[in-house]
Amino acid sequence: AGFGLFGVGAAMAILRTGSNMGIQLARRNLLATLEIPSRDYSYQWVMQWLISSTGNSTRHLSVETTYTKDGSGHVRTAFDFIPSPGRHWMTHRGILVVVDRDRQQTAM
Repeated sequence: AGFGLFGVGAAMAILRTGSNMGIQLARRNLLATLEIPSRDYSYQWVMQWLISSTGNSTRHLSVETTYTKDGSGHVRTAFDFIPSPGRHWMTHRGILVVVDRDRQQTAM
């Protein structure tokens, strides 16, 4: 009974190590990461794409407000609901896309 229990424990440890190595290998070879600073011009384009891709499927939203004032003093304010920081799952052209949004600095 002792050798059988030892064998089962060893097999489970080998499976756990093998699955961890498989996940690391898949992450290295199958996933790509993209970092877009908020100051970059493409940031707004990606945010608009994220809004259109997630649609009503996300429940955690942030508000992004744009405020412009023209020369005559007229003020134009617009706002968009954008997915809040966190992990968002969606499909794009039939391919699973995982967007992990985070903030580098905390708001005060």
